[in-house]
Amino acid sequence: MGRSIEALSVIAVMLAAALVYSYVTLENQISSLKQSGHSYCALVNSDASKILAAVSDVTLTLHQTILSDTSSIATLNSTQPPGYQGLIAILNDEITRDAKLVSSFNDFTSTINEVSSQTFCSSVSHP
Repeated sequence: MGRSIEALSVIAVMLAAALVYSYVTLENQISSLKQSGHSYCALVNSDASKILAAVSDVTLTLHQTILSDTSSIATLNSTQPPGYQGLIAILNDEITRDAKLVSSFNDFTSTINEVSSQTFCSSVSHP
């Protein structure tokens, strides 16, 4: 009976050691995954910021173009040079196209902002 207690004690110690090893290994893997997640999210956030800045610049340029075209239309209407109606039609088409682009860019920006607050990166950055 003494040997069976010794054997059970050895088995219990081995199982305890195996559990400790498994726990430590799992903790290391979790830590590594968290670090990888933070690195990934930092890269994604950096790239998203650059894209949004570029979209903002393009949107601003389009707004300026719309204002310029609107001013040109006013000038053409007041001076009425030969062919001005054709030029006004072209400018109105450009204004319509640019306004649609601005609207699309605004939708894109809103979507990016909404999605970024509901993503994996949000949960990794703020556990």
